[in-house]
Amino acid sequence: MRFAFAMLAATLLACSDPAAPQPGSLIGHWLTEPQPLLPSGSHQYSLRYGADGRYTSEVRSYGLYAGQAATDLSAYVQLTGTFRAEAGRIAYATERIVRWDHFYGPESAPVVQEPEGAPPHPDDGTRYEIRGDRLTLHYLSYPLDAPVPTTQVYFRAD
Repeated sequence: MRFAFAMLAATLLACSDPAAPQPGSLIGHWLTEPQPLLPSGSHQYSLRYGADGRYTSEVRSYGLYAGQAATDLSAYVQLTGTFRAEAGRIAYATERIVRWDHFYGPESAPVVQEPEGAPPHPDDGTRYEIRGDRLTLHYLSYPLDAPVPTTQVYFRAD
């Protein structure tokens, strides 16, 4: 009996990842450093994770168009939905995508999409790590026609 208990304990310890962050440590608001764009402007990414399992991901671009100051909002894309995090991995289920671009006029209406039929929390391989006030995401992006390993660093904003 002791041998069986010792084997079970050893198996559980071997399967756990002591370096994996606790999902609760994601809760809050995270921002990237502003990143310059060429020929002008910048963009910044924002992530908000709620204790209720909801998230908001947003990228905002500033100063892209002629006549705009560097701090004037030029465009944004916002995704909202739910997330699931465990053992250093995170999966998202996007429920709503909102896009707006000053190019279509400062009073233009945002375009709203509500994807249907997406599987809840598909595991797309996104891994995360938290060290102090720094959140690092590792995932695949698709800038052209092939996946590219991508790393994005955020800093706690709240």
